[in-house]
Amino acid sequence: IKDLPEGKRCNLILSFVGKADSITIQPIAKIVRKIELGYGRFSANGEDNGKKLITLDELKIVERAFTERVKELIVSQNLLDFSDWRTVCYLMTCLDSEYMDKYFKQAFIDDTNVVKYLDDTVTMWTGSGVGFEVQDVYKKYLSEERILEAIGHLVDNGGLFSLPPRVQDNAAAFYLSSQGKQNYMDQIDKRDVDAQLKLWRETDA
Repeated sequence: IKDLPEGKRCNLILSFVGKADSITIQPIAKIVRKIELGYGRFSANGEDNGKKLITLDELKIVERAFTERVKELIVSQNLLDFSDWRTVCYLMTCLDSEYMDKYFKQAFIDDTNVVKYLDDTVTMWTGSGVGFEVQDVYKKYLSEERILEAIGHLVDNGGLFSLPPRVQDNAAAFYLSSQGKQNYMDQIDKRDVDAQLKLWRETDA
C-alpha cells in the first residue's frame, strides 16, 4: 500500500474492506490498527508517530467503512469464531462501543460464547513450564459468577469438551484461578489445568 501514490491508498483500503469476509477482515483490522497508531489514536496515548499512510480524514472514512462491514458480517457469523477476533473486537469497541455492548449482551446468553471470550482474559506463558495468567479483562462485559456458571453448564452437559483445546484450557485456568490456585508467579500451572480437565471428563463420563 505504501508504494502507491498517496491519493490512491485510501481507495485501495476501502476496496479491501468492501469485499472483506470473516477471514480477510482480520488482517484488514491489523492494517487499520497500525494506521490508527500512526495518528496516536485510542491506546497510543495521543502521540503522533511520524509518517502516515493516509490522511486523518481518509482514516475516518476507512473507520466508518470498516465498522459497517464488520456489522454486516457478524449479523450471520459469530465474531468469537474469528481466529483473530480480539483485534476486530478492539477496533469495534473503540469505534462503536454502544453497538458492541449490545452485541455481547446478546452473545453472552450462550454459555459457549462466554468461555470463548476468555481468550481475551487468559494468557498462556511458556518458559521452564507452561502457565496461564488470568487478568480481569472479562469484567468489561462479564462477571466472575456468570463465567463460572457457563463453565459449570458446559462441564455438566459435556459441551466444553467439543470446543478447541485452548478454550478448554482457558476455562479450567479461569476456574482454578477463582479457587485461588495460582502459583508463586501468580499463574495457573498447565499440569493443574490438565488435571482439572481430566477430573471434569471423568465426572461427566
